[in-house]
Amino acid sequence: MNSPKNTPENCQGFALVIALSLMAFVLLLLLSITTLVQVETRSARISVTQNEAEQDALLGLQEALGALQVSI
Repeated sequence: MNSPKNTPENCQGFALVIALSLMAFVLLLLLSITTLVQVETRSARISVTQNEAEQDALLGLQEALGALQVSI
């Protein structure tokens, strides 16, 4: 009986499967990194906006205190 040996055709098919699997893995890795960067960018933008709002509130409070001290 002829059993399948490691012929060049079999090796080429196996190499193709491995290469496609690696390309799929790299694509999945790139997509996950892109998503992570988008989430982190959005989180940083929200943090900056929140810090600006807090600073604006503190400035308004200091101005109100200054106006009260002048009027007393």
